[in-house]
Amino acid sequence: PPGSAAAPAMPLPLVARLDELVGLVRRLEHQLGAAGGGARAAPHFDVVLDAGSPSNFYRGLDGPDVVLHGGVFVSTYAKLPPLGTRVILHLEMPGGVRFEIAGVVAWAQHELGEESPAGFGAKITALGDDARAAIAAFARGREPLLRD
Repeated sequence: PPGSAAAPAMPLPLVARLDELVGLVRRLEHQLGAAGGGARAAPHFDVVLDAGSPSNFYRGLDGPDVVLHGGVFVSTYAKLPPLGTRVILHLEMPGGVRFEIAGVVAWAQHELGEESPAGFGAKITALGDDARAAIAAFARGREPLLRD
C-alpha cells in the first residue's frame, strides 16, 4: 500500500544460517522421537510405605516374591495412568529409606471403599540391589496385598 515501507530483505548468509538451524532442530526432534518411541517422559509418583499406608506391595498367586510375582500398589486420587504406561516410583520407607524404581502399570483400581482406595498396581521393571533388599525386609514386616 502507498505510504508503507517494505520490510528490509534479510541478508542471504543469515537466511542460509536460519535454514541450517531449522534443519538441525528437525533432525534432533526426529532423533529424540525415535529414541523415546515418540512417548513423553514417564510420569513420576511419590509413594510413602509404612505400617498403615494405603500404598503397599502386592504379590500374585504365582509366588511370594513381590518383585518377581507382584509389584507396588500406588494409592492415588490423581488421574490413573493407562495400563502399560511406564512409571517412575520414588519410594519412601520406614527409617527414611528412599529409592527410585521403574515400573509399568499392570492394573488400576477405582475406589471401592475405605479398605480399597483408588490407585494402580505397577509391576517392577528395574531396581537396584539395595532397593530389592529393602523391599524384601518391608514385605516380611507387612503382608503384601494379594492380587490374582
